[in-house]
Amino acid sequence: MGYFQCANLTEASLIEASPQGQILIKANLAWVNLHGVDLKGDNFRKAHYLTFDQLSKVKILPVR
Repeated sequence: MGYFQCANLTEASLIEASPQGQILIKANLAWVNLHGVDLKGDNFRKAHYLTFDQLSKVKILPVR
């Protein structure tokens, strides 16, 4: 499991990744490509610049 508090992932490409168990608290997700990504179990508390358009391309969203 990775812990990336305040990480700057601007313009990163996570296409079809499965970063299960990652913690991205306050991460900058501006223009991150989330196409086909499995976010099940991920923690995006207070993530910055995460848009509806980005989330619409995600394969699986976390369940709360």
